[in-house]
Amino acid sequence: MPDWEHVAGEVADLLSKLIKIDTTNPPGNETQAAEFLRNFLLKEGFDPILIESSERRGNVIAKLPGDGKKKLLLLSHLDVVPADPRKWEVHPFSGEIKDGFVWGRGALDCKGLVAAEAMVMALLK
Repeated sequence: MPDWEHVAGEVADLLSKLIKIDTTNPPGNETQAAEFLRNFLLKEGFDPILIESSERRGNVIAKLPGDGKKKLLLLSHLDVVPADPRKWEVHPFSGEIKDGFVWGRGALDCKGLVAAEAMVMALLK
């Protein structure tokens, strides 16, 4: 059984690092975040593929073999909407962990989901 407190800390750290990568759309620039995610998945033993729908608009595809009966798709996005730092308590791309929460643009929509899904895949491997 995993040490869930440790896992939560790993997810928070992964999310913090993803938030620090500015993927504001427009223009997007998700490739840098996709490369970071690909590297995380490589370290976890996956063979992820990085693709770009257009320049700097990267995505990652990673497969976890199952028993062949049913399939599960985990899907999210790495781009975020613009943020005005003057309206934030912390810088929107700081990824600061404060009061038990990870702060920053994308923490809830949708880099938090990306971090959680990546960790779930790592735990299932």
